[in-house]
Amino acid sequence: MSVFATHGRPGIGRALGAWAAFVVVVAGSVYFGHALRTSLTASQLHALLPTQTPVPLAQETVFPEPQDIQWDGYIFGVLVGGQGVAVHRDDGQLFQAYMLDGSQVPFTEGSVHIEGRWTGISCAYAATLFNGGCTPTVDIGSIVQLPVRPQ
Repeated sequence: MSVFATHGRPGIGRALGAWAAFVVVVAGSVYFGHALRTSLTASQLHALLPTQTPVPLAQETVFPEPQDIQWDGYIFGVLVGGQGVAVHRDDGQLFQAYMLDGSQVPFTEGSVHIEGRWTGISCAYAATLFNGGCTPTVDIGSIVQLPVRPQ
C-alpha cells in the first residue's frame, strides 16, 4: 500500500488549478477579443463610411492609332529570346520594346535611344520584371546605343 493513499489531497491544489484555468480563460478572451475587434471594427467602418473610388490600374490595351515616341533609357532585361528588351526610362517609367521583324535586338545592355511606335499597354512580364505593373509596349523603329553617362 502506498503512503500517499492514506493522505487526502490538499485543498490548495484544487484552488491553484482553478485559478490557473481562470487566468488562461481571461487571457485568451483578451487576446482573441482584440484580434476579432480589429477586423470587426474595420468591416463595420467599411459598411458605415462611403468608400473612395479606387484609382484605375493599367490594363492590357492595344491602341487603335499607335503614337510615335522617342525615349531614352537603359536596358535591364531581355525579352522573347532577344527579340525584345525591358527598358527603364530616364524619367523612371518602365517599358518593353520589340523588333518589328522578329529579329534580335542589337543591344542587350546599356543606355539606349529608341524611336518607334507606342502600340499599347501589356501585362506580359508584369510578375517577373515589371514589379506587378503593366507597361507600355513599343515597336522599335530604330535603336541606338548611347555613351555611358554619369548618374
